[in-house]
Formats: sequence, structure tokens, C-alpha cells
Amino acid sequence: MKPVYLKMQYFGPYAHAEIDFSQLNEASVFLISGDTGAGKSTIFDAMTYALFGSTTNNRKADNLRSQFASPQQTTEVIFVFEQGQQLYRVVRHPEQQRAAKRGGGLTQAKTTANLAVVESALGGEIDVLGTKPKDVGDQIHNLLHLDADQFKKIILLPQNNFAQFLKADTNKKEELLKNIFGTKIYTDFREALKVKLDDLEQQQKTAQDKMDSLLEAPLWDDGEKEQLQTATRSQQQSVLQAIIDTRQQSQIKKQQKVQSLQATLEQHEQQRQAAEKLQQTFDQQKKLQKEYQTKVLAQQSDFDRNQQRLAALNWASQFRDLRQNEQRLQPAIEMQEAQLVTLQAVINDDQGKLKQALGNLQSLEQEASVQADRQQQVQQIQSILREAELQERQKQKRAEQAPHIHELQHLIQKKQTALMIVKQQLSQVEVALSTRVQLQQQHDLFQNLQLLFQDLKNLNAQVHQQEETVARANQLLEQTQKKSLEQQQQVHDAENEYQGKQTQRRALMIEMLQSELKTGEPCLVCGSLEHPKYAAHTEAKSQTALRDALDALDDAQNLVERTKTELAHTQVQLVELRQKKFDEEKNLATQRASFQAAYKHFLDQPHADLKWPAQYDEKQILTDLSHAQAMVAEQLTALQEQIERQQKLKQTQEQLQSSLQNDQTALTKFKATRDEAQDELQRSIRVYGELPAGSDLETERKILVEQSEVYAQAVMDAKIQVDEQKQHENLHQSQFKAQQSTLKEKQAELQQVEAKLQAAVKEEDAKTRDEAELVAWIDAATSEELMALTRAVQTFEQDQQRLDEALKGLKTALQSQVEPDLDKLRSVENDCKQQVKIAEQAQTLAQQAVQAAQEIQTQLNVLEKQQNQHSDELMDLRRLYQVINGQANHDNKLKLETYVVQQYLKIVLEYANHHYLNLLSNNRYQLEISQQPRTKQRDTGLDIDVYDNETGQIRSSETLSGGETFISSLAIALALSEIVQNSAQGVQIEALFIDEGFGSLDQETLEKALDALEMVSANRMVGVISHVSEMKNRIGQQILIQKMGDGQSQISLKGV
Repeated sequence: MKPVYLKMQYFGPYAHAEIDFSQLNEASVFLISGDTGAGKSTIFDAMTYALFGSTTNNRKADNLRSQFASPQQTTEVIFVFEQGQQLYRVVRHPEQQRAAKRGGGLTQAKTTANLAVVESALGGEIDVLGTKPKDVGDQIHNLLHLDADQFKKIILLPQNNFAQFLKADTNKKEELLKNIFGTKIYTDFREALKVKLDDLEQQQKTAQDKMDSLLEAPLWDDGEKEQLQTATRSQQQSVLQAIIDTRQQSQIKKQQKVQSLQATLEQHEQQRQAAEKLQQTFDQQKKLQKEYQTKVLAQQSDFDRNQQRLAALNWASQFRDLRQNEQRLQPAIEMQEAQLVTLQAVINDDQGKLKQALGNLQSLEQEASVQADRQQQVQQIQSILREAELQERQKQKRAEQAPHIHELQHLIQKKQTALMIVKQQLSQVEVALSTRVQLQQQHDLFQNLQLLFQDLKNLNAQVHQQEETVARANQLLEQTQKKSLEQQQQVHDAENEYQGKQTQRRALMIEMLQSELKTGEPCLVCGSLEHPKYAAHTEAKSQTALRDALDALDDAQNLVERTKTELAHTQVQLVELRQKKFDEEKNLATQRASFQAAYKHFLDQPHADLKWPAQYDEKQILTDLSHAQAMVAEQLTALQEQIERQQKLKQTQEQLQSSLQNDQTALTKFKATRDEAQDELQRSIRVYGELPAGSDLETERKILVEQSEVYAQAVMDAKIQVDEQKQHENLHQSQFKAQQSTLKEKQAELQQVEAKLQAAVKEEDAKTRDEAELVAWIDAATSEELMALTRAVQTFEQDQQRLDEALKGLKTALQSQVEPDLDKLRSVENDCKQQVKIAEQAQTLAQQAVQAAQEIQTQLNVLEKQQNQHSDELMDLRRLYQVINGQANHDNKLKLETYVVQQYLKIVLEYANHHYLNLLSNNRYQLEISQQPRTKQRDTGLDIDVYDNETGQIRSSETLSGGETFISSLAIALALSEIVQNSAQGVQIEALFIDEGFGSLDQETLEKALDALEMVSANRMVGVISHVSEMKNRIGQQILIQKMGDGQSQISLKGV
């Protein structure tokens, strides 16, 4: 690949720059010269970006857009190169902000690329190979068989770095060479192997910790623990199975005991239920006897009185209708008499109001002549009212136009003056807006830095957050460890308490057995007839104390099992927390590495005149960046204020011009309106004369109309009132006559009712001769007393019959029966229940113990299987890692990657000796890998020694002089370039650029260096980047780069 032509548009410091490399073919070496920061490296950035879409220093392509470029200007790179017998032209545009084609504002233009075969550098296209960035990238790779990294290593040699490389230790050489030759894969392999080895070792350790924890779990008693701890690993499973078998046998015995006790309990329950049923029958007999005494014998006299009273009320109830009619008629007659008195008073009032209404109507009819005069005056006023209003309107219209006309004339003169001032201010603002583009470029630079800084802050916050997570994991682990110790103490305390409760229970059982001893009868335990420790205690007290002791023993045993289970869970949790702590600390290390890489990327960004601290200081960076942004923002704000002021001034100018035109039009209209009103007023005065104000005439007319309407309404109201009063009097007279007739009818009906009641008490079968007593009985019969007496008599008779029958039946059922002793039967049943409960709890605990042991056995089987599966793999991985990491038992202590890099370095040194160093040193020196390490460290396989043919001795490269060091370093650099080129499938790169370092050489060494460059430039174009004056004098063809100010540079060719 040979460069032919390069063009840069608004790329870096170049607004427009072209380099025709074909003009540099006459000489083998040319010089690239310019001040620091002028843009020498940007030339290589442009070529690399055109080919691969990236730059030589890994800067983002969109950051290479010229800061001084306006939104209307496009950033573009055009690169023409020769490959084989063809010319290729590649054109790229990075992502950039451009002015929108429609409307205002900016739009984000995407990355574009184009690759074509061309006739000449500036000629037409023969064949288009790609029009999209991805397609162009694929075609470039197919043509050159290079990626961007290889291209940069081949075409650009940082020579001064290789002088340091010559004398660097193994680690530094390895870091550089592994990037060049791509041996990082061996490092990645070693690190991945280490991660897998660590993970596998951690899994084995975790599994062993879990197995130890399970074997030391609190659920094992002391004897079982001793068996498991003394057993070897191969014996643990058989010992564990024997323990499980023993627990299962214990469980079966306890289950059989429960079944036996449950059968006995069922017999006691049946006896108790039968006794309760018999007792209920005896209780029912007692209850009925008590009820017969209360409801029959005690209430016999009340029953007799109620029967007599009920007969009297039943006789009186036949006269109930007569009594109700009497009670209805008496108040009705009294009410009717009161209504007649009221109606007579209303009739008298109606007659007085009618007389007054007739007098009012006669008075109003006498004023009819005055009403006729009012109507005639209203007609006269209406005939001239319209013309008077017309004259008044024209006068008012004429007077209204005068102030408008005067105001508009003054306003027009004022706006004309303001318009002239606005035009002058617009001219001043346009001068102040000339620095807008430069300020916007600085603002964009700081915006990019702000985004990167925000990413740094987020990463730093994540690191701090992860540190807190690690601290919390440590704290939780410590708390859990403390909790484990506390639970172990709780288990110990619970076991002690359980032993105490067992002792107490045994003492109470012995005491109870002692209380059951009888003189002359054998002991149930030992069979002895003598009872020297006989203790007289009540049976109830002994049984109660024993039940309490058994309950306390159950509670203590449950507490032991519960605390052991909690301790086992806590120990499993400890293993999990230790693993979590390891994982969190590993994540923390990864996040810290990511943060350091991001900060290094931040430091590599262009940052104007700002200086960042070597170590991350968020506060300082924020302060400096905020201060710089604030200064630019303040200037942009001031500039924006000028832009807004310009817009407002233009808007004001347009508003003033429009307003001035509108005011002139309005002035013309006001004058026309005034003249028209004056002509109309003169015409009316000539015909009607000057009339009073229309408002005065209208007021007079309204008063006359209102008086007429009031008179007419008063006459109508008077007539209506006379008619209404006549109707009221007639209505009330009719009502008075109807009420008199009704009163007479009700008085006759009342006399008939009273006569019938008097006749009733005189009959032969009458229950009383007193009319007043009869009336009282009738009132009582109509109340709730009759129903209450009836219900009382019926209830007494029903209760007497029901109780007689029930008592007779119970007497027959209870013949030859005796009341049972329920307390004794219930006590026996409760004792049996307590025994069943104790046996069931013991059986449940035994079952839980078997299940817990079986679960642990299952877990141990799984863990042991996992360990067996991974043990061979772990051993193989450990041996492999030791070999790769240089830790195996052999003389060569090199890591695998160092060994591979050593082989590449041998090839490079052999090539450098054969092709360059023999010529440059007159066959005196040869470079070779040192056979003796300079230190006792393991990684020393890349040290370089020099063999001196004149002395026949090998010496360290550190003993070389300055010139000897340079030619050796240059030979290594050129050899590396060739080796890398050859590794790129033999691609011929017909251009080479050397980034000098020549300024540190003396005159003699500099001359040797230039001779060497001329020697190696026979088959390629060699460009030297330097600003050393001797090289400017020695090398004729030069590319000169000159700063132009405002961040811009220009390129010129010399000696072509």
C-alpha cells in the first residue's frame, strides 16, 4: 500500500489541506516538520480514519471535527492510495452536527463512507466497491489484509520508545511485544485458568465446610457426635446409617406405646360419655320439679282471679261499639260548635272589606280626565324625540374625533423618531456578534468533557457503593458469627434445663408411687411389704404436680430441639455469607480496574488549557471544569443576549413600521368621521331648529307613561278586589249553613247511644247494675288487658299439662338408677390423655430426629459425590496452572506467555542483526537474548545482551554509548516493522513514518542515523517527523506545517 493523495476538510486544525505524495517520489526520505501541536500526527490520524474509521491514538472520530467549523461546513477526509496496479479512493465523513435543511436548528449527521477504484487521484470513478461504513471496512480488509492496529505499528514507528525498549526489563518488554504480536491470548488463557482453578478450589472448600458443619450439627447428641468425630471419612456413612437405624427403632417403640395408650383412652371416654348422659336425665328431673313448683302450685290463686275477671270483660265487650260511638260523637259536637262561632266572625270581616273596596273604586273613577291629558303630552314628545337624539349624537361624534386626531398626530411623530433609533442599535449589535463561532467551539469541547466526567462520577459512585456492600457483607458475617456463638450457649443452657426437668419428674413420680403404698400390701416396684419412706400425700396433689412436671419437661425438650435446629440453620448461613463476601470483594476489584481505565481515557482527551490531577480528584476536576464552562457559558449568555436583542430590535422595527402605517390610516378615518358629523348636524338644525337634549325629553316621556300605567293598574286592582270580597262573603255564608245542619244530626245520634247503654245495665243477666262500672269494663276490654288475661289462663293450663306428663315419664325412666361420680371418671380420662400426649410428643420428636438425620445423610452423599467428581479435575488444573505460570519443578521458570514472546523476540533480533545492525555497526555488534538473568526473579527471559565481535565478549545493552544505543534501537524498530508486515500475510507497505527523538543525538550520531534511514529507504517512502534544524538542512523534500492562529494550521511542500 502506497499513499498517493490526502485531502482534509475541517479535520482537526485543518480547514482545507491537501498533500500530493506523488510529488515526494524523487527522494527516498522526506521531512515532516512543524511546531508542537501544529497537527503533524493529525496527518496519520486522517489516513488511518479514512481506511479504518479510527485514529492512531484511539480518539473518537467525531472529536476530530474542527472546533472552528460552522454548522454549514462539512468535515471530510479523502485518501487515495495505490495497491497492486490499481488506484483506490476512500471518502469518509464522521458523525457531526449540521445545519438543518428545513427550518432552523441543528441535525445530527451520521457517519458515511465510500470506496471506489479511480482513474487518477482526482479522476472519475471506474468501480464503486462500497457505500456504507461496514462495506467499506470489509473491502479495505480484503485489499490490505491489515487491521487498524497492525497498520499503525507498520507505518508509524515511535523510535524513541524503542531506545527505552532496548534496556527495559522483561515485564516492560513483554507488555509491548504481546500487544504487537497478539500474545495476550496466553495471558487471558492463564487468567481464565486461574479463575477456574480458584472457583473449583472454593467449591471444594465450601463443600467440605458444609460437610463439617453437618457432622457437627446440634441435632446429634454427645454419643452420636463422638461416634461421627472418631470415625474416618470412609466409616462416616456406615456410622451415620447405624445412628439412623437406632433412631428408627426408638421411634417404632414409642409409636407402639402411643397406640396402646390411645386404646385405653378410648375406653375411658366411652365410660365418661355414658355417665354424662345418665347425669343429664337426673338433672332434667330436678329442673322439671322446680319448674312445676314455680309455674303451677305457686300461681293457682292468680289463675282463679284471672278467670273471674276474664268472664266480666267478655260480657262487657258486646257493648264496645256503643261506647266507641259515644266517644266519637262527644268531641265532634264540641268541635262543630266552635267552628260555627269562627265562621260567623269571618262573615262579619268580609262584609267590612267589601264596603271599603267599593269606596276606593269610586275615588279612582273621578280622576279619568287627568289621565287623558297625560296621554296627549306623551304623543307630542314622541314626535320630536328622534330628531333631538340625532342632533345630540352628531355633536358627540364631532367632539369625540378631536382628541383622537390630536393624539395620533403626536404619536406618529414620536414613532418616526423611535424607528430611526432602532436602526442605529441594529448596526451596533451586528458588530458584537462576530465572536460567536469561536465561543461555540469551546462550549462543545467542554460539553464532551462534562459527559466523560459524569461517566467517571458514576463509576466512582459504583465503586463506593460496592465498598459499602463489602462492608455490609463483613458486618453481616460478624453478626452471624456472634449469633452462632450465642445459639451454641442457648443449646447448652437448654440441655442443662432439660436434665433438671428430668430429675424433677423422676422425683415426683417416686413421690407419687410412695403415696400409693399401703400397709401390708407389696410395693408395685420392688414387691417389699415394708415401706420405710412412705409419704402421706393426697392423690390429687401428686397427679397435678406430675402433670405440671411432664409439661415442663416437654417444653424443655422442645426448647432443646428448637435451639439445635436454629443453630444448624445459622451455621449453614455462615458458609453462604463467607461465599458472598468473596464474590463481593471480587466485584469490587473489577469495578476499581474499570474506573482507573476510564480515568486514563479521560486524561487522554483534549482539554484546552485545563490541567487534570494525576490521581482522580472529583472536587478539583469539577471545580476546574465548572469554572471553565461557566466562563464560556457566561460569554455565550452575553452573546445570546445580543442575539435576542437583535431579534427584539428587528421585531421592534417591524412593529414600529406597521404601527406607523396603521396610525396614519386611522388619522385619515377620524378626520372623515368628524366632517360627516358636522354636515348632518347643520341639516337637522335648518329643519327643526336646535332642540333640547334627547335624554331630557325621554325622561319627561317616561315619567308621564309611568303615571298613566300606575293609574290604570290601580283601577284594575280596585275592581278585582271588589269581586274577590263578594265571592268570599258568599262562600262563608254557605259553609255556615252546612255546619249548622251537621251539628243537629250528631246531637240526635248521641242521645240514641246514651239510651242503649242505660238499658243494658237493667237487663236480668247483667254482670253489673252500675253504668259507670260497665263503661270501665268496656274500656278495659278494648285495651290489651283482655288479651293478657286470655294468654295467662291458656299458658297456666298448658304448663300444668306439659309438666305432669314429663315428670311421669322421667320417674319411670330413672327407676333403679343411681347418680354417677363424673369428677372421678373425668380425672381418670384426663390422666390417660396426658400420658397419650407425652407419648405422642416423644414419638414426634423421635420421628423428627430420624428425618433430620436422613436429610443430613442425603446432603452428605451429594456433597461427597461432588467432591469426588471434581478432585481429579482440580489436581489436573493445579498442575497445568503451575506449568503455565512458571512454577513447575524444572529449570525454566518462564511463564508461557513470556516464553512465546521470547521466541518472537529471537526472530526480531535475528532479523535486525542480519539486515540492519551488521551494516550500521560494520559487523561489530550482534543482539541476542541474555542467557544469564540480571536478577533472581522468575520473569527475566527477555533481557537483551550485545555480542562485540572485536572483543569476543558479551556485554549488557546498558553499556552501549548513545550512538550505539540509537543504531541498535533503530535496527530493532525497523526489524519489528518488517516482522509485523510479514505476519500480515506479506502485504507490502511502501511508506514508513518515523516519529523521531533525534533531538537528543549529537552531530555524529545524527549523521549515522540519517545514513541508516537512506539505506533502508531503497524500497519504500520514508517520512521523518522532526523539528531539528540539522535535519531540515540535510533533508531536501519537506512537508511544512504552520500554525495560523485560532486553532488552525496549513500545509505546504518544500523542495518538490
